[in-house]
Amino acid sequence: MTRTVNITELSGTRSLYLKGVATGGDWLFKLDWFELHDTGGTTQPPTTPTGTIPVKVTNKCPYPLHVTLTGVYSIPLEKDAAGNPIYRALATGQSYTYATPANYPSGRVSAYKTLPSPTSPRELEKAEFTLEKPNGGSQLLHYNLTYVDHVGLPMQITGVGTGSSCVQVQCNKSASAIQSAIDTQCPDGLRYSMGGGSICLAPRSFCLDGEYASDYRRASVCTRLDSEIARCASKYPGVCTPGTAKTAQVYACSPPFFDQSAKWCAALNRGMLDAPDSTNVAQYYNTGKPYNLYAKWVHDQCGAVYGFAYDDYPMAANQAGFYTCTGGQQLNVTFCPAG
Repeated sequence: MTRTVNITELSGTRSLYLKGVATGGDWLFKLDWFELHDTGGTTQPPTTPTGTIPVKVTNKCPYPLHVTLTGVYSIPLEKDAAGNPIYRALATGQSYTYATPANYPSGRVSAYKTLPSPTSPRELEKAEFTLEKPNGGSQLLHYNLTYVDHVGLPMQITGVGTGSSCVQVQCNKSASAIQSAIDTQCPDGLRYSMGGGSICLAPRSFCLDGEYASDYRRASVCTRLDSEIARCASKYPGVCTPGTAKTAQVYACSPPFFDQSAKWCAALNRGMLDAPDSTNVAQYYNTGKPYNLYAKWVHDQCGAVYGFAYDDYPMAANQAGFYTCTGGQQLNVTFCPAG
């Protein structure tokens, strides 16, 4: 005989007891198996299992989100019986906590307003991190706030731990303010629909992704820094050696050359070729030279976050940061921290 029992949702940790009762005669109570099923939604595991770190995801946006957590090769942490990712539905104000392995590289929390489909697979926004537990060492939480691909939602990431670098990094604008900026100010008008919402696409994605190859705007957006790249090679011979690299490679800080040179990639993105090591932030994007319009716009919206891959050069400029929380205990990810 199989019995299905519905259990009322409760907060905190609870004990579940099974009891067999006989009213007379001989009886045998045998438990062949016991299964506890989550019907979806935001039900939490009662505790975080040993060897895992809780990654708490909170939705403060004024609309529901669907979230999922993936790792290397986009393999989902939580899968259904067919191996497909499980998407957790979060209403405004709701949270879900993932029990994430203590060693978990390339972690990504993806958020969608509508569930992805084959014709619209990309997320509205994503938060990235890596969890590392060295043998005999302290738990490390590595994270940053990056908008190098696109801007869709404001975010906040906070590492909880014992180290002094367990800090909060955020884009603290409201969802409506970011949406207004996307609608009216997105550089070069690179607005697209992803994950059920509108995003402002970064030029690195626009210039390198094949799906935009036929867009007429590539002619201007993807050649904007070519003259400065040539000037870099001429002004600093033997030091700035871009080879065949053009504007798209500068946007992406990608090969050839710019993946290995944070200094020159940052300088060209900011229009700072004549003072590549400067920490005078007031001069960034303000020298009269060509620059990455999107990166400036990202900083105008969100402050010290990544608008391109090497946006943390030089570190003393405090334009962005990659943080490592030591003695890590929990990672908190919030979408739309200001509502």
